[in-house]
Amino acid sequence: MKIFREDNILSKLARELNPVYNRISRLYAKRKDPCKLYSGIIKEAADLVKAEKCSLMLEDKEMPVLRVSAFTGADGYHIEKVQVRAGEGIAGRVYKAGAPILIDCAERIKEYIVSPRPRYKTVYSLSLPLGVANEVIGVLNLSDKRSGGPFTVNDLAMMSAFAMQAFFIIKLSLCHRESELMRALSTTDFLTGLFNRRYFDIRLEEEHQRINRAGGWFSLAMVDIDNFKLFNDTEGHLAGDRILKEIASIMTRTIRANDVLARFGGEEFVIIMPQTSEMTAFKVAERIRGDIKNLILPKWKNFPCKRVTVCIGISSYCDSKEPTDSVIERADRALCKAKLQGKDCTVLYSDRIGRPRHAINNAKKMLGRAGLP
Repeated sequence: MKIFREDNILSKLARELNPVYNRISRLYAKRKDPCKLYSGIIKEAADLVKAEKCSLMLEDKEMPVLRVSAFTGADGYHIEKVQVRAGEGIAGRVYKAGAPILIDCAERIKEYIVSPRPRYKTVYSLSLPLGVANEVIGVLNLSDKRSGGPFTVNDLAMMSAFAMQAFFIIKLSLCHRESELMRALSTTDFLTGLFNRRYFDIRLEEEHQRINRAGGWFSLAMVDIDNFKLFNDTEGHLAGDRILKEIASIMTRTIRANDVLARFGGEEFVIIMPQTSEMTAFKVAERIRGDIKNLILPKWKNFPCKRVTVCIGISSYCDSKEPTDSVIERADRALCKAKLQGKDCTVLYSDRIGRPRHAINNAKKMLGRAGLP
């Protein structure tokens, strides 16, 4: 008879736990962002046992303390500042021992807390470790059942299963965030925050494949800062870094939504312009060149030029049989032509590499006055 009763209890518990697994799985599928995930976890936990208050405390990676990552039904001003060391109070003991603590009577709470808890309606609470074996990353705290009664052994069993699942999805979320960070770092230039050469090569190949499949074209612009070595020599490399970041910021604001801007290396940048003709690319490049020239204020002391300017070379690509390197080579040749024509101008590639009528050069007089070639 006893065995039969225990089997019934286990069957009932299994039926109760099945929705827990489903809910926690759906929660992760929808909320891989850690902050949103934490808020979802405490809401689900509170609903499962009908608790008014719930908090999620996670370990601080820099200090040996637990900090509140999400909470519900509590005074945010006070609880956000809470930090607990391992072994201190109920949450600290749960974290250190890796075992849950169920407070179901007034006498039991005296083992852990000396001072009264004015922000709580009852003495009843349930705290569970988020972890498996020797790895505990935090604590889930529940208090003040809506009914006013104590938490039960069934609540403990259900929430223990929930806490284990929460541990796994939090770990997955943290891994997802780390992988996203690593992916971003692998494709981002650390100084300017733009895409790097590696990402540019990937996107260039994607454009090549797109033309292979569907036809069309794209344009490529190469941007080079005029007299940048002289700027570094006269103003210092830190000032040079600031100029690189300013130019990156200006170009980011000036390019169109579908354009891909990357740092090519040193003082050179590249822009992939999908489905863009040479003339449209020229207009975009001129807008970029003008913004850089006009928006960077001359705060330097020794650099002999009044303005920071750039040269831009443009080439288009429409033949899928041609290697993608060819569009880079042509844009680079157009850029070299822009340099030879006095800098501070945009040049479109042509077979003769002649200067188009609409290429603009406003720098000759300025550079002449500065004593530069």
